[in-house]
Amino acid sequence: MSSSSTSSSTVFKNPNFFKVDLEGNVYCHHDVIAVIRVVGLKSVRQGQQFYDALIG
Repeated sequence: MSSSSTSSSTVFKNPNFFKVDLEGNVYCHHDVIAVIRVVGLKSVRQGQQFYDALIG
């Protein structure tokens, strides 16, 4: 029997999806710098963290 643990604030759903450079910057699959954001108030995922690409 195996058990699994889930966290409501998991940042990486698929850690192989992101790249990290020597300065600690995280890049999405489009080679764009990504930042951590938190889901807002009007969502069932409120408070969970996710990466969002900085575009523009």
